Amino acid sequence: MEEEISSKLSKQNKEFSEEIQTGEATKSTSVEGANGNDCIHVCTVENLNTQENQDISYENNVSPIEQFDGSKVRNEPEPSTPEVNIPDGGFGWIVCFAAMIINGTVFGIINSFGILFVPLVDKFSKIDSSIAFKTSWVGSVCAGVTFLMTMLAGVLCDVIGIRQTGVLGAVLGTIGLVSSAFVTKLEVLYLTFGSAFIFSPSLVILGHYFSRHIGIANGIVAFGNAFFSILMSLALPELLKYLDIKYTFLCLGGLYLAMTVASLTFKPLLPKEDRNADDETSSKTKSKVSKICRPIQKAVNFDLWKIRAFTIWVVSTGVGLFGYFVPFVHLVKHAKDLFPDENGNILITILQITSALSRIVFGKLSDAECVNRIYLNMAAVILSGIVTVCIPFATVYYGLIIIAVILGVTDGIFVFIKGPIAVDIVGPRNVGHAYGFFSGDINI
Repeated sequence: MEEEISSKLSKQNKEFSEEIQTGEATKSTSVEGANGNDCIHVCTVENLNTQENQDISYENNVSPIEQFDGSKVRNEPEPSTPEVNIPDGGFGWIVCFAAMIINGTVFGIINSFGILFVPLVDKFSKIDSSIAFKTSWVGSVCAGVTFLMTMLAGVLCDVIGIRQTGVLGAVLGTIGLVSSAFVTKLEVLYLTFGSAFIFSPSLVILGHYFSRHIGIANGIVAFGNAFFSILMSLALPELLKYLDIKYTFLCLGGLYLAMTVASLTFKPLLPKEDRNADDETSSKTKSKVSKICRPIQKAVNFDLWKIRAFTIWVVSTGVGLFGYFVPFVHLVKHAKDLFPDENGNILITILQITSALSRIVFGKLSDAECVNRIYLNMAAVILSGIVTVCIPFATVYYGLIIIAVILGVTDGIFVFIKGPIAVDIVGPRNVGHAYGFFSGDINI
């Protein structure tokens, strides 16, 4: 019997070798043992190609030999994340409009603090002779805290939700402004005046409702900043004519209360990213320090800094901002020194108008497939730097007007495009953390 089996095997091996050389498929064959149950199998080859350097791929990178001897375990495929249909319109435009109102209200109040500055000084000047310097810090602290707290707001968007974080920010802002109406000591305004968590959710939510139109959506929201700033600059002086600073704060608190309703539209569509799964193999080797830091690592997505494009974008933007605001501060004074007969204040008005319009125009343009948003941002920053250098060389007033127009256009691009770039680099689910790091960098 053994000789008969050996003969059959030799014959089959010979046929198998011949078929390999001819490239033909060979079916699996078997030889019965003496007891009729045991089988000796010959490996199967399907459509074998004998060309040189031909790659043979196996499913999940596991070869049949590795499957047999157990040297590599085949992992079960992970369940795919259910696809979410981003509307790119419809109810998303209502969300965009609500975000525009929120952003406009927040920055309209911040940018119009100069109007509130005078009545605040008049109110507290009887108590402290150096009150002007202390009062100026109220607006600075408000702006700084608004940007700095976006880091915590991004974490809260992941932990408790975007809508909940927006409502929390609106409620805290309402309480703060209402409390500001009743303070008797100026330093208390450092804690009560301004907002904390409302800004970030209004930007994060856009990635849940827009993909192809993410640029124009961010442009509309950024347009609200400029529009409401102009509106506040016109409305607050009229309001202060008829009302005391106390009741003006109450009116501003009412605006924040209205933002609570606007925040209710922030219904997230994308599922949260699960970053809390523990690696059982590596967890055994964790040190005590890493175990203490692990809750922080779960809450804050520090992995974003491993993305080279994100790191370069954030760091370079922070460095560039050292000189970015120079013309905004000194352009009017420079114009009055060179051209005392001209109205230097009109330059800021021109800059604000062109900035507002460019947010809409270039927001729509950035949605085109042929436009690279990162390159567009780079071009705007470089052009802004070149124009700033040209300010001392402007010998006629119309030259400063042209500079103001260009600065307005580049400013509009810089303001709106941070949202689409963040989505492009880190994805819509990580935008909250990206905004937090970006705004923290700007604040520093």
